[in-house]
Order: sequence, then structure tokens, then C-alpha cells
Amino acid sequence: MGIDWLDIRFRLEKGFKFPFPDATLPEIAAGGRDITLGGLHDLLCRMEAARRSGVCLNVRIFRRVRTVLREFSGQPRAAIGPRTPLESLLLPPCQATWNDLRTRLGWELPPLAYSRRVQTLLCIVSLILTALAVSTVIRWKGIGPSSMSQVLEDSGVWTALVLMLVLPAFLQKRWRTRIPRKCATVFALVRTIRTTNFITDDDIRLIDQDDVWRRLCLAVSDALCIPTETMSRDSRLFADLGCD
Repeated sequence: MGIDWLDIRFRLEKGFKFPFPDATLPEIAAGGRDITLGGLHDLLCRMEAARRSGVCLNVRIFRRVRTVLREFSGQPRAAIGPRTPLESLLLPPCQATWNDLRTRLGWELPPLAYSRRVQTLLCIVSLILTALAVSTVIRWKGIGPSSMSQVLEDSGVWTALVLMLVLPAFLQKRWRTRIPRKCATVFALVRTIRTTNFITDDDIRLIDQDDVWRRLCLAVSDALCIPTETMSRDSRLFADLGCD
């Protein structure tokens, strides 16, 4: 490895604020193969996660959540704090937006809650179905088991059964449009993510991997004088990018 690699290494150590020991090179050049940018990126993410392991886990999750929420809302960094209501940052809070947030974070999120109108409708429907079921039981007790077929032929019974099976499935995703109460604020979302996903200190999802990739490409571009658009995860430093 020549002067180009030493220049890249110096730029990485200066940009990421941690040493880049030679002992880590076999991890990204296993079996004597050329070093790829993808392998180098993965190594930098793991080293960055290890470096930040001393920071409070809630703070690290909050920083990751805040970065993603800034992309959604377009709000400045200072406008997103731990007590910021989540509904003000996710407009509209529909199922597609919630799924997109889950994908960008890389963590599981609790399902959206029903709106208050839907909850009221469900209560009314539940009362009606309960009344139908009670009336059916009273009729069955009154006419005796020998006439059970008459109860089964009653259209109201089948209507109640169909509604009990179909209605929850229909409302499962279509009408869930409210942020869950346990995710009402940004910090409440952070605590929910931590407890739901069992996050540990060495989880590389706490690192902004896009930012690591951007800084890596800039370091390689400045050292080798090549545009970042020509780089990919499969690009080899020596064979493809001309590093010596």
C-alpha cells in the first residue's frame, strides 16, 4: 500500500476522530482480496459505534430519530426536541407515512391507533353485536335445543358473525391514523423503540450510515482526485479506483 492509501487513511482518521489500526485491514480485505468501499464503510460504521458506546443509549437513539424526522418534516434541528409532539412532524400521520418512518429507522414501531371517531364507531358496533348475541342466547334458552336449527337459520345471527370477523380486518390498516399514546412525543418514541427492539450499545443502526458513506467518498475523492459519482460499494480501491 502506497502514498494514496496513506493519504486516504489520514483523511479518514482526521474526519472520524479515531485511529485506523492496520490490524483492522484483514476484516475488509479477507483472503488477500482488494479492499472495497463497501467493506471499508461497514468497518467505519462498526468503529464509530464502538467509539460512541460510552454515550447514553437514549441520547444516541434520539439523535438517529431526530435525523430521520428532519427529513420528514423539513424542520431545523433546533425545532425537534424530546418534548416535541410527534403528530406535528408527521403530516399526515397515515399508514404509509408510518411505514416509511419504520423503514428509514430500521426498527420496529408499534401500530398506529384508531382515530377517536373510529373508536366510537367500534364501540357502537360492539354494543349492537353484543345485543344480537344476547338476544340469540335468550331465544335459544327459551325455545330449547330441539329448535337450535331455527336459531342458525336466523339471518341476524349470521350477520353478526360476519361483522365480527370482517370489520376488524377491514379497519386494521385503513382507519389507523392516530399516533399511539406511548409515542406521543419524540422522546416517548425513543423509549418505545429501545424497549421494543432490545437495542444494545453496539447496534450500528444508531450510526447515520449515509453520513459515514458520504464522508468516506469525500475522503477517497479528495485523495485520488476522482468524482464521487463513480463510486459504489463494490468499487475496489486499487483495481477500480487506481489507488496505489
